[in-house]
Amino acid sequence: MIGVYMRGEESGVQLRWESATREVEQWRCMEWELMSTASYGDPFGEAEVTATFRGPDGSVLVRPAFWDGESSWKIRFAPNVIGKWSLTVTCNDKHNAGLNIDVPWSFNCVPYTGVWELYRRGFLRVVQGDRYFTYADGTPFFYLGDTHWFLPSEAEGRSNVVGVVSQFHHMVDHRVSQGFTVYQSEPLVTSGPHLDCDQGIRESSLELLRNLDRKFAYIADCGLVHANAALTFSSMLQVTDSSLLAKLGRYWVARYGAYPVLWTVAQEIDPDFYNQLDPKYWKQIGRAIHRYDCYKHPMTAHMQYNASSGWANEEGHNWFALQPLDLSKDYMESFWQGEGTKPYLAYETRYEHNNQPTVGARTAAYRAVLNGSYGYGYGVQGVWALNNSPEDWFHYGPYYRWFDGLNAEAGKQMTYFREFFESLQWWRLKPCFRNTEYGDFCESLDSFLMVDGDRTYVALFTGDDVNGAVLKQMAAIPYEASWYDPRTGLYKAIPGPIYPENGQWVIPPKPDKQDWLLLVVSDASGIQPRLAIRSEDQATIIFGKDRILRLIAVMLPGGEVMHPVWGVTNLDGGPTIAADVDAQGVLMARANGNVRVTVELADRGLSASRTFIIAAQDRREPMQAAQSISIDREGGQFFVRFSPPNTHDQRVVWSVFEQDGRTSTDKVYISPYGVLSCMEGGPVKVVAAAMDGSGLTADYDYDVPNHYDEVVNPLLRGAVASASSSDWVNGYRPGRAIASERGNFTGWTTKVPEHDGELPSPERPQWLAIALQKPTVIKRLDLYTTGAGLQLRDFDIENWDGEQWSVLAEVRDNNLTEVILTFAPVSSVQLRILCYKGDMMGIARIGAIEIYGEETM
Repeated sequence: MIGVYMRGEESGVQLRWESATREVEQWRCMEWELMSTASYGDPFGEAEVTATFRGPDGSVLVRPAFWDGESSWKIRFAPNVIGKWSLTVTCNDKHNAGLNIDVPWSFNCVPYTGVWELYRRGFLRVVQGDRYFTYADGTPFFYLGDTHWFLPSEAEGRSNVVGVVSQFHHMVDHRVSQGFTVYQSEPLVTSGPHLDCDQGIRESSLELLRNLDRKFAYIADCGLVHANAALTFSSMLQVTDSSLLAKLGRYWVARYGAYPVLWTVAQEIDPDFYNQLDPKYWKQIGRAIHRYDCYKHPMTAHMQYNASSGWANEEGHNWFALQPLDLSKDYMESFWQGEGTKPYLAYETRYEHNNQPTVGARTAAYRAVLNGSYGYGYGVQGVWALNNSPEDWFHYGPYYRWFDGLNAEAGKQMTYFREFFESLQWWRLKPCFRNTEYGDFCESLDSFLMVDGDRTYVALFTGDDVNGAVLKQMAAIPYEASWYDPRTGLYKAIPGPIYPENGQWVIPPKPDKQDWLLLVVSDASGIQPRLAIRSEDQATIIFGKDRILRLIAVMLPGGEVMHPVWGVTNLDGGPTIAADVDAQGVLMARANGNVRVTVELADRGLSASRTFIIAAQDRREPMQAAQSISIDREGGQFFVRFSPPNTHDQRVVWSVFEQDGRTSTDKVYISPYGVLSCMEGGPVKVVAAAMDGSGLTADYDYDVPNHYDEVVNPLLRGAVASASSSDWVNGYRPGRAIASERGNFTGWTTKVPEHDGELPSPERPQWLAIALQKPTVIKRLDLYTTGAGLQLRDFDIENWDGEQWSVLAEVRDNNLTEVILTFAPVSSVQLRILCYKGDMMGIARIGAIEIYGEETM
């Protein structure tokens, strides 16, 4: 906001406004400041100030004001109708002349003239019966979010990467250039105090809130919607007083409700994952947010794995922020078929580079949409929770520096994801889930289908081949078909047109075994060609003076366009000195700043634009690679320290050998992120090779400790446990399942599935086997698993008596953390647990197995 103030002359009250004129653009946040003429011991609790705005169409919008320290109260408002507005202000303290304005103060709302779609079309809303968000003018909004749970800790005026002036601004600018439309945040901090609101808002809280003010404003100024949680981490709130809870919700709306936002209330409170404050108290905050929000921004509660919501019937709740870590068809369909028709978003899925490889993060976006989530919340390790350096990082998952995470491959490929769907009338597509009416392959775990009746078909195939899959219910009309490569954003046409036979068409083989989308369209699909701008390696930034970036224009659907007309401006469409672009689409850096590149095909009436960042214009030489690297360790996490420490590319390739540095080893496994998983003890050599082109390597000698899992159950002493797969990275090895570790997140688990083929299923069960030291008679088995919605759901207990396997017990739809199974006495040589359905993440979890015979009961 501009920061030039004028006095409210009509009333004589000290009313200050940020603009030098009495005009503001439609949907843009404006701010007034009022100065109290009275003093309060508890300004937050004692003075309640309300602003009433009357629009040119007769509408009335009421906005609460918020206390901002000392005698300052502020009002934020975004006019939604063009024309003359008036403002009056009331305070519950009628004697406070500074906080009451009886004589209307007028200003004018003018049309928005900038480049952001958000302000051309207006704040988001949910239309009853729709599964997606729309702008205020009714245009469907495609949700592509980036995850930033530690927003207050994102540095504003500094960074630890050469050429990047502000970590926070660079994150926002980078995602805007990539086509993201939503910034997903929580008000958490990596170190230092969180917002303490147990006694309301105090002077000590305001520094953190002003930090958030600047960030909310910048996110809005860059044309992004801000999906935000309120106040503090959900488990840290300790308020139960209804009046204070309502005031806190009102305050959050007053401070941030005039920006383009989506309310998510608090982290993982549907259900109460952390078992701290009863969810009914967060619901009171949610009710207050809805009550005092005159724009009625869409509201939800951030969910946690669960397939049903405790908030669905709350007033104001009109979308679901899912955490579907496995994105299974059945889970997603439960929301499609659930009570009421609301948007449900894959809001938080597994983060790229945190037990999620690039292919998984990429395909998760398409799987989400093809399962009825009309949008996707992407996240990457190092960004969602800040990893600044080996000395300064949030310990959840592996260390991965923020700048490298920001440039991760799946993040780049999200541009193609949005372009693909926005080239279609995506809001008309409906998911098929397991229904085979339109495709005989929909029962498959690695094939997905959406259709717009018999007009448009969109399918995703993540398996090796399509295996003669057939589209069905097709009309007797010609169709055009093509394969879409989500890694490159390019189409590969299938020779055609194609003509269905008896309403069916056999899909030809994929171009290769990787993930591909199939697009089949007809004249009735309503597709309008669109232009898009692509850059080399999806780059968003030019570092260094007079350096260049080559751009191309592409038609969607289609390919590269020849001889378009290029242009470059500043972000508001005016002239820029930061960059030039020539007729061939070569962008050349001139001065620091953000620019908007445009491309046009005048003969077809098509145009497109994209923002780019110009930085480090004080440097003519290329960005420097590392001069040296060394390896350090913190527990099982290995780091590479780069010198100098602010180089751009700090990715490495990890490997591990026997002590000689040449011979491969089975003692340990090292992940792509430097996390060592130890299978047996002994000396090894860990090696890192820099990926920045420097050719540098470093090594580290490490003596792997031997595992010792103490077995206390007398019938399990001397037993050997093995498994189909194990999460060695996090220490969930088979032997821990017989070590009597009872409780959440103990014992053994399968590794985190990287694709659908690794999910436990009746066709491909995961298993844990226990070979007993000697034949033993047993009559009871207790299985302990993790709670909080992460129970092992479907499994069989089998026994090997030395000659054959037999089933001792079958368990389905389990929701218990302790399963006690009794049966007729049997002689056992080996036990096996066949896991058919794991938790919501697709992980089979067994915390402990206990067995008993007659003498041990």
